[in-house]
Amino acid sequence: MKEYKNIIYIALGLVLSAVTYGLSFILPFNFYSMLEFLASLVLLGIVLVGLGNVILGRKEKKHPKSNHKKQRSELVSVSTDMFFIVLPMLILIVYNYVTR
Repeated sequence: MKEYKNIIYIALGLVLSAVTYGLSFILPFNFYSMLEFLASLVLLGIVLVGLGNVILGRKEKKHPKSNHKKQRSELVSVSTDMFFIVLPMLILIVYNYVTR
């Protein structure tokens, strides 16, 4: 399961893109604008996780005997997973801008 984790997250990104495509027929928004909004939310999450990593790094410098290294590695893992979720969305967005 662990070796297929990135493929599962890419598939999740494709499923989110497909759901967004389906919602574009129901809601009065363009597909690519909804996809850009969803991708920007995921990228904002990556930035917030990075800020949490910076805060934990500062705490680790002040208290070197604490267990912040494990938390920091988990945050890096979460941000990597979020990147693989947003990757198919970014590919679709770039494809839209290239083909215009």
